[in-house]
Amino acid sequence: MIPALKEMTSTVKPHFADEKQRKVDGLCGGVMNCSLGAGQCIGPILSTFLLAKVGYRSTEDYISILYATFFVVYLSTSGILSCGKKKTLADDEYFELKNSD
Repeated sequence: MIPALKEMTSTVKPHFADEKQRKVDGLCGGVMNCSLGAGQCIGPILSTFLLAKVGYRSTEDYISILYATFFVVYLSTSGILSCGKKKTLADDEYFELKNSD
């Protein structure tokens, strides 16, 4: 469920100057790796807890609802539904990269 790194960087790069591209790549890679690590830690713990409390079938239902919610949030915030319109915000309004050098 983690967006591919290429998709993450291509979505964000148009909003930054050329000298910030390397920083954007590093931050997107960090977000992807942190999400992967968090999922590997939280996933088994959450599923074991749910399995013990509500049973196998309900655990499947809850995890499916979680995935569907994530999908809706991702679609509504990723810009896929914006029909390719570019945002026109300044560099410092995205990820606070302007003064982080």
